[in-house]
Amino acid sequence: MANNLALGIDLGTSKVAALILEADTYKVYTSVSSKTGADLPGPAGYSEQDPKLIFQALERCIQRLPEKLRAQVKNIGVTGQMHGVVLWSSDTAVSNLITWQDTRTLAEDFLGHLQEKCTDYALRAGYGMATLAWLAKNHRMALRRYAFAATIHDYLVYRICELRRPLTDPTNAASWGFYDLRQAKWCIEKVKQAGIPEELLPEIRPSGEGAGFLGKTYAKRWNLPVGTPVKVAIGDNQASLLATLEEPLDELALTLGTGGQLSAVLKTLPVNHDSLPPTVEIRPYLNQSYIAVTCVLCGGTALNWLADSVTKWCHEMEIPAPDKEVIFKKIDSLALKHYPSPLKVITSFMGERHAPALRGSIQGIDLSNFSIGNLSAALALGVVSNLRNMMPEEFRRSRRRIVGSGNGLKKSLSVQKAVEVVFNLPLKVIEDYEEAAYGAARLSLS
Repeated sequence: MANNLALGIDLGTSKVAALILEADTYKVYTSVSSKTGADLPGPAGYSEQDPKLIFQALERCIQRLPEKLRAQVKNIGVTGQMHGVVLWSSDTAVSNLITWQDTRTLAEDFLGHLQEKCTDYALRAGYGMATLAWLAKNHRMALRRYAFAATIHDYLVYRICELRRPLTDPTNAASWGFYDLRQAKWCIEKVKQAGIPEELLPEIRPSGEGAGFLGKTYAKRWNLPVGTPVKVAIGDNQASLLATLEEPLDELALTLGTGGQLSAVLKTLPVNHDSLPPTVEIRPYLNQSYIAVTCVLCGGTALNWLADSVTKWCHEMEIPAPDKEVIFKKIDSLALKHYPSPLKVITSFMGERHAPALRGSIQGIDLSNFSIGNLSAALALGVVSNLRNMMPEEFRRSRRRIVGSGNGLKKSLSVQKAVEVVFNLPLKVIEDYEEAAYGAARLSLS
């Protein structure tokens, strides 16, 4: 057995994943995941998670990895959910994780006023800087309890390496906002204008740079070698691209989970990046390259909505409802028989980051065509079309195929068909492994 292995960790929105990768062949020896159950109740618009439950899920994953393989780990890579914020001053004073799905900054148009004040209209609800600015205004005294702020995966690296200050990389820093793409640094003037204590911010290090070494506490807890090198954490979007793209400049990457993302790797920063439509973001990638990204808040959730609605209708009519998985498979098979659908569905049921008030709609209904098959086919086409239409044509031009990942795509043949129909390109669906954790492990070997 090879004795040069890498551990990849992904702290996701609903689950944690860990895998062990062979350094020379990039073979995955073993991969595990665990649901976190970390969501916390809160007021409307709040989305918070308990970091303790996230870390407990990680502990379960690590302990399920074979001990003999753990003993041979030479490198550790970490990734996780971007945009979110956790604050701390010590291991006993840690805030909840405020996730990327949090929309409290939309209340009373706080975000709009912040964007205008800082002249930064690319800032979105759920982005770290927007959240920190809201906390600075509404909970200034409570904010003083904390010494540091970072993403949940940056916090993990801080803990396992026993760092004095948190570190982040450009992929995560850009996900927070108030980040200068050209200078690769925080826009400190905007940070100050927003009222955010700049001492909270993590230090930015290049992607793929070493963060430190595994300390004694976690080495003992995880049965890993003390002093194992750990890389600065990378954003999950970029980690997934590293894992899945073979020819980055010739492919588009489409991921469908709860939400959805369409990404295009760019060799250089677009000259017009400051004047692009609000539907697209330019993010840092590896080796001083960039990615154009469009995001939808309602990706796989749109298809789950229909399955849940069928269950709800059955309950309302007091008839037995099939298992949700059975409903989902039947809906998917019916959709395949109804292409092209006479219906058109706008799938912005949860709004969009660039337009939070936007809502979905169903168009083209007559007295005979409102069937589950037509509706499910239109939903699949709607989700994919939404992503495509948000991405400027200049970034889609000359791509030769789509590389797809995420359970929202893998588990739905109708969505896979919709991708090929909408983009008029062949689709390669990535095999079933934890893409983000794999990408983090790959990066740790660089």
